[in-house]
Amino acid sequence: MDNQSIIEEIKRIVRIEDVVSEHVILQPAGRRLKARCPFHEEKTPSFYVNPELGLFKCFGCGLGGDVFEFLMKIERITFPEAGERLAERAGLRWHVHRGDEAAAKRRQLARKANEVAVQHFEAVLHSPQGKPGLDYLLGRGFSDEIVRRFRLGYAPDAWDGLLRHLQQKGIDAGIAAEAGLAKERPSGGHYDVFRARVMFPITDVGNRVIGFGGRALDPENPAKYLNTADTAMFKKGQHVYALNMAHKHITKAKQAVLVEGYTDVLALHQAGIDNVVACLGTALTQDHLNLLSRSAEEIILAYDADAAGMSAAARNIPMLEACASQVKIAVLPAGLDPDECVKTHGPEGFQRVVENCTTPVEYEIDLVFSQHQDRGPDGVTRAAQKVVDIVLRVADRARQDEFLARAADRWGQGSPGRTEAMQGSLRQELRRRLSGRSAVRDDSGVSPRDRRYIVEGVSRLAAEVPPWVARAERELLTLAVSSRSHAQKLLAHIAPEQFFLPPHRALAQAIAAQLTDETHYSQSAVLGQLPEDNPAHELAIALTFEDPPEGEQEVVASTIANLNRYRETGGYRATYEVRAAQNETDVEPVEDFEVLRRRVIEKLNSGNYDPEDPDIQLYMSCTARTHGTGNAGMHT
Repeated sequence: MDNQSIIEEIKRIVRIEDVVSEHVILQPAGRRLKARCPFHEEKTPSFYVNPELGLFKCFGCGLGGDVFEFLMKIERITFPEAGERLAERAGLRWHVHRGDEAAAKRRQLARKANEVAVQHFEAVLHSPQGKPGLDYLLGRGFSDEIVRRFRLGYAPDAWDGLLRHLQQKGIDAGIAAEAGLAKERPSGGHYDVFRARVMFPITDVGNRVIGFGGRALDPENPAKYLNTADTAMFKKGQHVYALNMAHKHITKAKQAVLVEGYTDVLALHQAGIDNVVACLGTALTQDHLNLLSRSAEEIILAYDADAAGMSAAARNIPMLEACASQVKIAVLPAGLDPDECVKTHGPEGFQRVVENCTTPVEYEIDLVFSQHQDRGPDGVTRAAQKVVDIVLRVADRARQDEFLARAADRWGQGSPGRTEAMQGSLRQELRRRLSGRSAVRDDSGVSPRDRRYIVEGVSRLAAEVPPWVARAERELLTLAVSSRSHAQKLLAHIAPEQFFLPPHRALAQAIAAQLTDETHYSQSAVLGQLPEDNPAHELAIALTFEDPPEGEQEVVASTIANLNRYRETGGYRATYEVRAAQNETDVEPVEDFEVLRRRVIEKLNSGNYDPEDPDIQLYMSCTARTHGTGNAGMHT
């Protein structure tokens, strides 16, 4: 089989909904499935999957395509890499182009190197060489079952123990270095990156090992934890630890608990709290939040209360507020990290901490109050200044007011006098801060009486069609894509080149081309007529997710008539008549709108602009209606 045949076979075998559901929560939506888009921030689902056609489409950011395109975008890999992954999933062999053979082989060997390394570290842990690592894990209270489930291991204190083992498996030092397992010596040769460390494999949601974290056992080692350096497979700012284990539990609970360390994850999973993952020794990033928000409606940060990462995350309020999921902070008992908390207070105690979580804004306000609450009137003033600093990082004004009211209540602690004092200080500080801001002119809101409005309108009118025309063409094409009979009826009355919008013309041409095939007509076949970089390809995908309008015969007839009249009369009068029929205007139609437009242009060019000029007034009225919200009798 050649690759084109393999591609078709992959699409037949691999269900797109199975691949997509590994990354987002899919919910039924009629014959389709929907989710929050994994490619852009959104709080309301606009991402759809069509299992029947094997396509996805986001109506928010516009991305769409088949299972190959989804995997390429979500995992940031090339088409050959996506082909290799999907072929493996389907039990097929992907044929690599001759020019790509070397790169593909190196990718396969790098993936193999990581898997061989896991097996090696696991075997060492349970050998006499690994006794220090096993003693450490058992001493921390981790069970044999947890050690096996998370594939924990030990890297012995040797410069080339792993390298020699890899070479026995046919993997050279150069590949080991590409996988992040070895480093090159300045004097020549290579050495193992991980030595005398307990090893935590880092795995993606497909259970492929992509990197490692290593915990040093020597208390004098300045690098307590060491992660694999960024490689082609692994970017630590884009991954979290144990997502392969936690993903289904996060999806079920609609909540992800994010902790700081590997051992925190192990302790919580051992206690039966399975929706837990960890950052990989790096600050919380937007990529971390995006990754978790695909599966969780709520993300709980449960760091050590004294951890610098907690305070840093709380200070990055705009990033947390912009997250599609709601981000909250679980305040652990003083001096305890999550591992110690669950061991001291049990699973129920830790869950109570999670249930009593707070917003990042309130968390940071509480930190401010703890610093200033015993400093009298000066403390009130200083606390108010810092609280306003925090709250002004929240974009929404209503939420600002809500947080300020809560801040005053928290400061007051039930004392009306303290609450009133803080309310007064907050109001005064907020007024002072806002009054210092210079007023910014909003250039987007141009008055219809402004000369610029007329100029922009004149130039825009020549290039645009009214919204109802775009909607009318789109609904006709939705019907045409759905069945051969609708396509034949449409193209019997409107030729492809008569569509006003270029993507609509291109799609109509593809439909006409597919109609020449007397044996086969389908949405997939029409899609195959269009190059993937053609805007009409994206349009065709979008239309497969839209339901045809009701009253199809009546809609088609009236819509085609309206479009033809629009084309024959230069546009304005047909639009007016459509809107007048819907009682949306009481202005008399202009017999020759183009003559009026030319008169307006001449007046603008001559400098004789007067907003009270009858021609200007009539032009403004006509354009407001021509580009209004009429729908040409279309079903909306």
